[in-house]
Amino acid sequence: MDTDVFIQDSFDGIWKECNQNILLYDINHGLNTPNYVALCNEVEKFEGSRNLITHYGGEFFASSIEKSKVFSSECEEIFQRMSEKNFVTSKGDEFILSLAADKLKANIKNASPYVCRFWTGASFRLVSTCYEYNRVVVLHMPAEKEHGMQKMYSRYISHSIVPDDQIAWRTFRLSKRSIVDRMLTWANKSGIRKFVSSRRK
Repeated sequence: MDTDVFIQDSFDGIWKECNQNILLYDINHGLNTPNYVALCNEVEKFEGSRNLITHYGGEFFASSIEKSKVFSSECEEIFQRMSEKNFVTSKGDEFILSLAADKLKANIKNASPYVCRFWTGASFRLVSTCYEYNRVVVLHMPAEKEHGMQKMYSRYISHSIVPDDQIAWRTFRLSKRSIVDRMLTWANKSGIRKFVSSRRK
């Protein structure tokens, strides 16, 4: 897992899944998402053919030791091919991860019942309610690295306190945004920030 995650439930279901599957997180991007189109373009350049593979996030991987060895070997082979071709990707580990998963797709299962990526910033907010309803185990929150994660540690974890769900969700700006965040979102949408920035220049 990445480090910008919060664990809010037991891993029992994940361990049982690992008896049969490799769990990877499908970030659910399609051809209407520029980030996914960019990935597909790089795959086409690397593979020589258009292949609309699934884009898996690099924040979560769960597997048995045996299946992990097979998956790792596939990743190493892809990396070796990249080195031989002097191929550079803008997608980092997710490029290799997604290609390897496509080669081994019969063994891959979407981890989204257990993990979700939440974008909680003021300028870009994409939040599902699965932190509460049909709740996932792992909350991945990239925008909380310098916000909620630090608050959670200083106020609770460093004092050996595990806060209840409502406090955690508010701290990570999942269930409630601050007034500042709401004002920044409104300013972004109305174009005020761009206007102010242009005036300063």
